[in-house]
Formats: sequence, structure tokens, C-alpha cells
Amino acid sequence: MIDQIKIKLVDTVLCPADWSWESQKNNWNGYHIWYVIGGGATIKVEEKTYHLSTGDCFLFDLSKNHFCTHNPADPLYVSTVYLNADHLETSMIHRRLIRGDRILGEMICRCVKLHSQNEQLSEMYLKPVLNEFLSEEKKEKTLSPAVSKICATLENNPQKLYALEDMCHMTGYSRNQIIRMFRRDTGMTPMHFQWDHKMQIAASLLLYSNKTIAEIAFEVGMDDANYFSKVFKKYMGKSPQKYRTCIDRNFEAKIEANRPSA
Repeated sequence: MIDQIKIKLVDTVLCPADWSWESQKNNWNGYHIWYVIGGGATIKVEEKTYHLSTGDCFLFDLSKNHFCTHNPADPLYVSTVYLNADHLETSMIHRRLIRGDRILGEMICRCVKLHSQNEQLSEMYLKPVLNEFLSEEKKEKTLSPAVSKICATLENNPQKLYALEDMCHMTGYSRNQIIRMFRRDTGMTPMHFQWDHKMQIAASLLLYSNKTIAEIAFEVGMDDANYFSKVFKKYMGKSPQKYRTCIDRNFEAKIEANRPSA
């Protein structure tokens, strides 16, 4: 139960340029939480890849191996909390990414800061953090089965471009039914959802990889780099070139700008 949590380890880490982490090498058997204060990271687990940016929160389920890397030019600066699985009902909580939740990040940072002074108070801050991850999981479960199936397919195959007819074939629903369900469950049309997901992946690759714009376009299913640039600008507000050069090389200044308040 959430009331029985026990923190094993906390830390705030600015990762060196050559950093990488493979979770199974720690022999940990519980859960691990990150709040990205600065920089970003890529996490590969099973058949899925997550791209984390500043402000993101991530819950690791350490029953699976996670391989983590970052861009040395914009290194990961992260607050972390490790929980032992013996104190949690393991069926309750699963791996999850929550994007850009500053309040949740502040609670994680407070948990880390307080742990050396008052473990009980630190664990009090952690309970609402875990509850928020649980609530995010419940939100995902409110998607209708058809929408959930389409979302999973789009997210796991960003190199492909699915037409509405493909989604009809996946689910057996008509075009109008799929559009109506998507708008009800996600607030977006299925095509908007698909393009938004592709551009979020492209944005992470621009910041946290050395791939060319043409290579990134190919990663999200686009052979024409010029067309990719137009679509990217529509969704992200900047051309890929300008978006990439927005990385602040003065890392300490960036950390201060994104550091949660005490």
C-alpha cells in the first residue's frame, strides 16, 4: 500500500559527459523516480523508448531493465528517489512518464532535500507523488479500447504514417466513429495526435542526438526533409534548425532557471 512506502536512497545528480546507466546492474528490485531538473535523457526498456526533457517525471519499474543515456552537450541533471519493492504492492504501480509537471517535480525535490533531515517527512512528500503516478495511470485507462489500441500503435511505430483507413482496419470502426471517439478521449483528432507524437519525438532527437534533420525526418516517417521542417514549425513554433540551436550551452544558467523553488 502507498501508506507503507520506505525510501531506500535519494540523490540529486549532474551526470558526467560519459554517463550511461543500466538499471539491472544495481540489483535493485523496487521503483525509481526521476525529476529532470535540467538537460534530458533517453530511456530504452523492453520494446519502448522514452525521451525525457527538462521538467519531466519518470517512474521506473525495476523488474525490467532500463538502459539510459544522455546528450553530453546538454547533460542530465536529475533528482532521484529509490523505493524498495518490499514495501509496495507491486501490482499497483507501473512504469510511467509524466511530462512537464512542475508541481510534481517540486514534491520530488522536496522529498530528496528533506530525507537526510527527516525521513518521515520526506516519505510524506513522496506519497502524493506516487498517487499522482497512479492517477495518471487511471487517466490512461479511461481511453476506450479502440482509442487505446490506436494510440499504442501510433506511439510504438513513429516511423510509419497511418491513414484513417488503417485505423478503421485496426478497430473495425468507421472513420467518423474513430474521429468522434478520439476527440472525446484525447481532445484531438487521430491525425493531430499522430503528428503531435511524431513532432515530440523529433524535438527530443534534435536536442539529445547528433542525427541530421534528414535522419530525424526519416525516424518519424518522412522522406522529405523540407516538408518535415514545415510540419515541425507548425507544431513546435520553430524550424528544426532554430529549435536545435535553442540549447543553452551555459548549463549552470539553465539549471538555475529550471531549479524548483525551495
